[in-house]
Amino acid sequence: MKKWAGFACGTAFVLLCVGVWLFFQPLTETKGTIPYIEWESACLVSAGGEESPLDPMAPQPELGPGECFRFSLTLPDRDTSEYLVFESGGGSIALFLNGQSIYASQVPSNEAALDSTQAQVALSPGGGESLVMELVPDGQLPIFPPLLRLTEDPSAQEDTIAYANYYTIPAVFATIITLLVWGLFLLRLYERSPSWRLLLVVFAGVVAVVYPLVRGFGSNFFSPFGQQFLGWQGWPVLQIAALAVFLLLHREKAFWRGIGLVAGVSALTLGILWGASALTGGYLARYMDSLLGQVFTGIYVNLLYWISFWMILVCALVSGWYFVRAIVRTQGENRALQVKDQLLLENYRALEGRLEEIAALRHESAHQLAAMEALLREKNYDRLHEMLQTWHHEIDRLTPQYSRNHMVNAILQNTYSQAKACHVDFTAKVHVPEELPLPHEDLCAFLMNLLENAVEAASQVAPGKERFIRIQMSVRNGFLAIQCENTFQGPLVEKREGGLLSRKSHPEFHGFGIAKMRAVAEKYKSILDISYTDTVFTVQTALKLPQGHAEA
Repeated sequence: MKKWAGFACGTAFVLLCVGVWLFFQPLTETKGTIPYIEWESACLVSAGGEESPLDPMAPQPELGPGECFRFSLTLPDRDTSEYLVFESGGGSIALFLNGQSIYASQVPSNEAALDSTQAQVALSPGGGESLVMELVPDGQLPIFPPLLRLTEDPSAQEDTIAYANYYTIPAVFATIITLLVWGLFLLRLYERSPSWRLLLVVFAGVVAVVYPLVRGFGSNFFSPFGQQFLGWQGWPVLQIAALAVFLLLHREKAFWRGIGLVAGVSALTLGILWGASALTGGYLARYMDSLLGQVFTGIYVNLLYWISFWMILVCALVSGWYFVRAIVRTQGENRALQVKDQLLLENYRALEGRLEEIAALRHESAHQLAAMEALLREKNYDRLHEMLQTWHHEIDRLTPQYSRNHMVNAILQNTYSQAKACHVDFTAKVHVPEELPLPHEDLCAFLMNLLENAVEAASQVAPGKERFIRIQMSVRNGFLAIQCENTFQGPLVEKREGGLLSRKSHPEFHGFGIAKMRAVAEKYKSILDISYTDTVFTVQTALKLPQGHAEA
């Protein structure tokens, strides 16, 4: 049920994201009634007539005395008469068509009259003409450079607003990404494993949302102080720095492999889309050519914007992948621990059965001794010899005896049988009291994990080489001291986070025995000391016993 609930929540979140996009998408549709015309070149003309390249997407620069802005483009084909529409307020504007003046105006800046300073220039059918605009603003323009559009009905207002929404397209995506990363951070914080590095990506995402909108139309929606603060040109620099620090804090090879994979896929996808757009005369190819042209002229603002936007997306994807992988790994470890605990429980029950068998045998031995004494008095030596042989057979099945503590003795006898079957020499020196003030579950879990790993390692030593397991147990000064040595063969691989990597076929579902023993040791105020040479592996600890114990 929980699995299906998680799937339903994930599906609902994806559907909500799609719904948000479907809500914003119609706001950017122009329905073809007003085709917007992009300036093909822009420059700043000095008083002496010298031209300097200008990024039309950059903020409006200041002009010196006698200087002006010059923009040029080629008009598209027109089958009918159309109007060229643009805002003409806030300065001096002159239009030239194939070198001939077709429009000139001098309108002072007046925010209250912004809507009434719209110029409409009639154009006859044709196409391919060169259009040049020279602009001398008397202050900061709300829209820079002036936005040109062609329409048969200059009174239409719906599509005039649509172009402004193109500023919101990247902002919408950045908002979604930022919310996802913020949600991921909060989720990890809820799981008590916070990744503070994600806050760097959140900061970069906030800058990607706010900064372009403020720089684009901030004067229409923000106070002068808000526009100055939110539109500070240092925010993009801090954004790049935050992303760089986030990357530098990740030194894992898997992380950088993920970055490389996403970068390769992104480059391949962009190349395919660029080629398809170039073949069909699409907008993407023209924009990419314009972007490269800006770079060649020393303008990097737009390129850095898209690179930072891409990096935010990549960091969010890789961080999400890391989180999902951690969840899967944790679930796998939990399943493995459940299996391990189940096996320990089954072995514990088997040991309980063995202890009951020993108790029953001891009870039966008392009856057998009484019977043998009767046979001895009767001088029935043949029957007495037969009973002695039967008794020795029963004793051999349960020997050797290692301790008066029935639980410890049963575990060691079980290990003896396993080691004997694997041709491993097993010796035990045990000096513990008949009763230990430790729960059977803890003592059983520690010893069974310890000896199970020892039997497995020693049994893998090549035939002809020394195979042994040696365990010592004693109670001294209020501590239960345990030391186990066993031979092994092959290299031991240490994990980066500490501990040893299991050498079994599926290490992700194994290697929890040491973790279990370490947990028991820490529970009783001790540590698990592990050391090894080229051939011998040693584990030892000293479990602190409660007060009032007896020493053997």
